[in-house]
Amino acid sequence: MSPALPLGPLPERVLVTGAAGYFGGLLARHLCDRGIRVVATDRLDDPEPDPRLIEAKADLRFQDQVDTLFKTQGPFDAVFHCAAVMGHENPDPKDLWDSNVRGTAHVAEACIAHGVRKLVYTSTICVYGQGYTDPVAEDEPTCPIEDYGRSKLEGEKELKARAERLDADAIRCPTIVSAGRLGLLAILFEFVHEGRKVWLAGNGSNRYSFVFAGDLAEACLLAARSPGSHVYHVGSDRVKPLRDVYAAVIEEAGTRSRLVALPAWPVNAALALFHKMGVSPLGPYHWRLLSQTFVFDTGRIRENLGWQPSRTNDEMLRDAYRYWEQRRPARSQALAAHRQSAKMGILRLVKWLS
Repeated sequence: MSPALPLGPLPERVLVTGAAGYFGGLLARHLCDRGIRVVATDRLDDPEPDPRLIEAKADLRFQDQVDTLFKTQGPFDAVFHCAAVMGHENPDPKDLWDSNVRGTAHVAEACIAHGVRKLVYTSTICVYGQGYTDPVAEDEPTCPIEDYGRSKLEGEKELKARAERLDADAIRCPTIVSAGRLGLLAILFEFVHEGRKVWLAGNGSNRYSFVFAGDLAEACLLAARSPGSHVYHVGSDRVKPLRDVYAAVIEEAGTRSRLVALPAWPVNAALALFHKMGVSPLGPYHWRLLSQTFVFDTGRIRENLGWQPSRTNDEMLRDAYRYWEQRRPARSQALAAHRQSAKMGILRLVKWLS
């Protein structure tokens, strides 16, 4: 389908923030593959340096560091703002807010000051905190229920407040999956690899959006080539029930794992209690949606930019499991959250009982 918006040429030189993280690093390399010169910035070191990237370390919480980055490494045709402190594993609330909200404001101000044509901001499904029967479009009122979702929504508002001075697209992402995505998914993979029971909150008939990392990277690049400011939802096609997606991982692993359904309300109540006790990696957003349906309506980005998803949920998780099984990397404080396995906490006891 031809895009409704006019798409300009590929940008020549861009900045990617959060480039030491899972998606920021993948996006930076995706852009390099397209012949674009990429300046990659993060406050962490990149665990897998790529000689094609121009690395420039900066902490976006501080406006002076952001200004220096733009002065010394620009000019940029576009900025892809992927940097964020994630919500799981109990980050410091001030650090999360300063990084995700103030950091976004600092980047936006630098874009305005240095004449950047377009900023593309990776937002999140966490700006919603409940399930919906029908696919969720961009005009659905937001309702975040935890600090990470609130901070990313405030980041969107920082951009909206500057809409007269800066073109910026916010792309709301569901769970991003590909080979290399770990985080909370690694808990599922460990259960399956060891042949443990995989517990369902409810009967597993609920559906949940994922997005293939390569498809998200292409959505970001299309957005960078388009005029104006927009909010977009992305996600996979043909979203199957979660029980079918988990079953595909078990089939891929070839283990004796099996799905076991439990009534949703006691599971959710237990996870809520574990969260309050600080012993579970699953926050309110995760445990509330384990038994509910949430699928994004992707009609706007398809129409405006001609974007199409290429991978289904089960295809993504199969690839991600194969990567995990081959590498099973150890945890490291030097890695971003989604590039390593999440701490299991009380779920290790659940695994032992499985």
